[in-house]
Amino acid sequence: MKFYFLVLAVLLIGCIQPPPPESTEEWIAVTIVIDNGTLSKTVMDEVIPGTTALEAFQKVAILHTRDYGNLGAYIDGVDGLMENAGGNGKFWQYYADGEYAKIGVSQYPIREPVTLVLKYESQQTQEFE
Repeated sequence: MKFYFLVLAVLLIGCIQPPPPESTEEWIAVTIVIDNGTLSKTVMDEVIPGTTALEAFQKVAILHTRDYGNLGAYIDGVDGLMENAGGNGKFWQYYADGEYAKIGVSQYPIREPVTLVLKYESQQTQEFE
């Protein structure tokens, strides 16, 4: 009987883990909006500095992407809705704080609070500086 108590005590001690150390990284507030033209969902979240816009969008939606090497990833589908579905001329475009993003979604690092919007809309000509 004492043997069983000894085995049980060893097992219980082995299961007790010290708490993880406190994270020293600061979290950044991010508002993530997915708008497919019919429905829109908004999620408030927090990410660590350097998280990309692509990683933030992946937290709230199932993305289909194409990789273009040094140019990064391109989102061509969200939650099963692919670009130019049925020839509708609509594509997934993303915005940061209301501005059309000028770099690829996988290359946009989050360094401060931001609102990221991924919209399914007709392709528009964007002017770049």
